[in-house]
Amino acid sequence: MKDIVDMIVLLYGHEVCSGDRECIDSKYIAKVLADDWGFWYDATQNLEKVKTYVSKYVSEGKLWSNVEVVVKGRINKMLKTVEEEPKTDKWLKRAKIGTSKPWYREVEEVIR
Repeated sequence: MKDIVDMIVLLYGHEVCSGDRECIDSKYIAKVLADDWGFWYDATQNLEKVKTYVSKYVSEGKLWSNVEVVVKGRINKMLKTVEEEPKTDKWLKRAKIGTSKPWYREVEEVIR
């Protein structure tokens, strides 16, 4: 849950734009995600979760409704930029497989 709250704070505190150091650079994010289907899948799924949780927190009285409007608007803007970015052939090939095959590596236990 801490990661969700961190994302809400980050998105509420920073505009989504391109080229400004004080903004979340959606164009850069879109370019990175357009080359890696698994990264794209995880990122977009997590942004959708943030939208769900920000609504939940508003309904529970933990956040003001204006926070929900700002955060959801910025997420939607970012997702639109990501969706409009042309995908690489590598991304398109992996997208055909989808979630039927793992796109991530299991975390290995580190023995010290």
